[in-house]
Amino acid sequence: MTEGVGGAHRSQAAHREQQTAAEHKAPGGPDGEPADMLHLGETAIEVRRRLGIDRGLSDDALMSSLDVIARQADRRARWRAAFDSPLGNWLSGRGSDLNTALNTIISLLPPRRF
Repeated sequence: MTEGVGGAHRSQAAHREQQTAAEHKAPGGPDGEPADMLHLGETAIEVRRRLGIDRGLSDDALMSSLDVIARQADRRARWRAAFDSPLGNWLSGRGSDLNTALNTIISLLPPRRF
């Protein structure tokens, strides 16, 4: 018995969902980067876009800041780490609403993995 068009579509969709789930659980991405770094890289792009961060803050400084922030166990510790980070210092020097910016960053980060 053959699957109808709808059945084939559902099967393909299920396969894509499984593949996507496997990619998120994989220890590394396609370039051998750790999976967490891929997520932080995506977050860094969004942080730059939402907060209007130009190249005055290097990619390395942004990524290291996000890495330190993401490693914190709770929201308060993440806020404090963001405040003390090169990213927080850059935002403070720009004269923007620091509290709102730090809370935006924290909301964009994935939850801490144990």
